Amino acid sequence: RESSDLYNFTYAVQKPHEKGFLNLSEKYYKNIEIISEHIRKRIVEKENQLITSSSVNKEPILRYKNVWNIPQLEEVCQEILPQIESKIFKSYLYLYGLYVYRNQPCEEKPRASWLWHYDNHPKEVLKLMIYLTDTQEDTGCFEILTNKKGQAIKKNTLRIDHKSWVSNHSRVVGKELEKYIKDGCRTKKITGNKGTICLFDNNIIHRASTAKKNYRDAIVLMFRPWDKKVRPYVSKSHTGSNNHVDVFRDPEFFGVKSK
Repeated sequence: RESSDLYNFTYAVQKPHEKGFLNLSEKYYKNIEIISEHIRKRIVEKENQLITSSSVNKEPILRYKNVWNIPQLEEVCQEILPQIESKIFKSYLYLYGLYVYRNQPCEEKPRASWLWHYDNHPKEVLKLMIYLTDTQEDTGCFEILTNKKGQAIKKNTLRIDHKSWVSNHSRVVGKELEKYIKDGCRTKKITGNKGTICLFDNNIIHRASTAKKNYRDAIVLMFRPWDKKVRPYVSKSHTGSNNHVDVFRDPEFFGVKSK
C-alpha cells in the first residue's frame, strides 16, 4: 500500500485458522501455545512482574518483566512482521516496544487503560496484539469505539515530529464520550481464541474492558516504518518494554548494526 493508506489504517482482526490479512502457518499456532504456557506459569510469580511508573495496587493488571527472553517470540515475529513490512509499510519496520500483560477481574472503578482513550502516538505507529488466552466478552477483551457505519473512530495525533510534539489528556470521557454515544457511536468488543491477532492504529479510541471472570493474557508489539533492516526483531539492546523510558529509541544509538 501507499503511505497514505498507512495513515488511514484503523484496525484489522484475524482469528485462528481464518483467512485474513496475514498468512499464518501451523508453526505459528504451536509457537503461540509455547508462549502462552510460558507466560501462564511465570507471570504470577512476583519476581517476574514489572512494576511500571503507572502501576498501583488497585490496577487489575500484571505486567511480565523479562519480555526479551520469551521462547519462540522471535520466531513469531519472523513470520508476522515481514508481512506487515511488505503489505502495509512498504518498508522495513522497527519493533521499538514490546509488553505482555494479564488483565484480571477487578471490582475497583476503571482507570488508566480501562477508560476510553487514544494513545496520541505518531501517525506511522501501529500496534499488534496477540491473545494468549481464549478471550470472550466477560474475560477482559480489547474494545474499540465505532461510528454508525461500524468504522473505528480515530483521533488526530498531536505528536507529529520533533518540532510538533504535544502531550495532552488523551482520555475520552465525560461530555466528549456522551456526544459520541448521542451521535450513534457504539462499542465493539474484540473477542477470539488464543492466537487471535488485532493490528491497530493506537490513535483509534479504545480501552481494555473489565474482566468479570477468569483473565486475558496478551502480548503487544509496537512498531513503526524504518529505512534499514534490523534483526533480530526482539532484542534488549533496541526493543523497549513500554515502560516510558525505554521506547522511541533509535537502534543505531545503541550500536545496532542494521542490515
